Amino acid sequence: MTRAFLLLTLLIASCGQSRTIYACGSTCGLEVEFPVPPGWCAGLQALEDRAIRAFMRVQDDPRLRHACQSFEDWTVDVQQGESFSDGVRPFPLAGMTDCQARRIYVGNDPPADGALAHELAHVAQNCEPRPPLEYEDPDHSNWKSIYAALRAEGLP
Repeated sequence: MTRAFLLLTLLIASCGQSRTIYACGSTCGLEVEFPVPPGWCAGLQALEDRAIRAFMRVQDDPRLRHACQSFEDWTVDVQQGESFSDGVRPFPLAGMTDCQARRIYVGNDPPADGALAHELAHVAQNCEPRPPLEYEDPDHSNWKSIYAALRAEGLP
């Protein structure tokens, strides 16, 4: 009777609560929401390691040196296509960072081929753009050193 009561109590307590199911995670604390394409999780840790190595090369932005700590408790949401719409911009996106929700949205390219490294740079910068402000600079021309470091690691 006691065991049945405990089980019933646990079932009732969990009703109405939605739980996010994560497909995989990284050593720095990124969590990837289920579902993901086959093999996607296998590339996550390698991408994170390469991105951190790249960020350590950037000398003009000290925030990037603490990238791993900044990834803790961020969720990666892999979209169904290689690009997607955010409902605001008139063009498709390969990646987007929602800083308030601590979510990164990326297309379903393999991690090393898509926008995830780029979005991780936004996270490592604490979502604080450097002047000129990025909304005035959609090409991220102030990211020359970041792009060079990512390319040195073979990342887009």
